[in-house]
Amino acid sequence: IDKTINVIGNAAPHQKIFLICRTPQTVRKLVEGGIDLKDVNVGNMHFSEGKKQISSKVYVDDQDLTDLRFIKQRGVNVFIQDVPGDQKEQIPD
Repeated sequence: IDKTINVIGNAAPHQKIFLICRTPQTVRKLVEGGIDLKDVNVGNMHFSEGKKQISSKVYVDDQDLTDLRFIKQRGVNVFIQDVPGDQKEQIPD
């Protein structure tokens, strides 16, 4: 994570960067590290023990929701959208 924060932090302003992260915790660490994200599209978080469904393809636990809300509170547009033509769904508050 630290290396990624350093590389992105040194990118030229005109560069567009696309990141794929495995968990909301990773995205939170990027935000806490000073990375200025505009959008976070949450997707394909599969069911496992202790997770609840918030959309057709997204299951979260309490920590996931806490991290997603933290990211959202920092001014990042956090949403669920399977494909570009689909309607964006908001993360529950």
